[in-house]
Amino acid sequence: MAHITSDMSDAQIRRVLRREKKRRARIKVASRLGILILVIFMMIYLLVTGIQRIFITDTHAADIATGQDIRGTIFVDAGHGGDDPGAEAKGRLEKDDTLVMAKAIKKALEKKGFKVVMSRTEDVTVDREARGKMANEAGAGLMISCHRNKATEGQGIEMWIPSANGNADRMLGESIMFYMEKVGITANRGVRAGTLPDATDDYAENRTSNMPSVLIEFGFMSDDEDNELFDTHLNEYAAAVAKGVSKTYANLYEKD
Repeated sequence: MAHITSDMSDAQIRRVLRREKKRRARIKVASRLGILILVIFMMIYLLVTGIQRIFITDTHAADIATGQDIRGTIFVDAGHGGDDPGAEAKGRLEKDDTLVMAKAIKKALEKKGFKVVMSRTEDVTVDREARGKMANEAGAGLMISCHRNKATEGQGIEMWIPSANGNADRMLGESIMFYMEKVGITANRGVRAGTLPDATDDYAENRTSNMPSVLIEFGFMSDDEDNELFDTHLNEYAAAVAKGVSKTYANLYEKD
């Protein structure tokens, strides 16, 4: 701030006043420039966050139907159904076992804060190609497809991921297998990519889904020991799947 004293001449006073006027003008310009820069940064921030909301799934959104906060959406597919019974062995139908397991997995996942969308909740026909597309439409972060095996000989749990063998898909399969083994299985037949006949091909559920996915073969229907474990450890297996899903989901979508 300029200082004017009584001993200054008129010319000196005018110079001081001019300097003070220029100083105030510079401050005003700097203030306006600062405000302008702040506004520009705010506009850029809003633009970037807006684009992110369009293209990136909100993993901590509220369920529109219930208003309840959820971690995200998981798609659970009960294999076969309706006109497609799947494998048949020991008086069992694959479509029945997969539906029982899928419903148990749904309950276990809901306890961990997920919204669960299912391909079917009763004995109806659903095209295999449509299941992955249903998961895409649901905006699911992960997809689980439930199946059971059948063979002249063989037992144990195996998992199939897309032939691309992506890190996220393998993480999902291996995490679930880790917790399944803790429950107890006859054999770990591995997390395998592709299909049994062709490692470069994909099962329809894995091929048509956009998110990390795994098709789980919950033991052999043709094996008495696998059937006994399936029946007695149904809820424990479902909880193991939920743990593997939760761990994978956290690693993929909930990192700071």
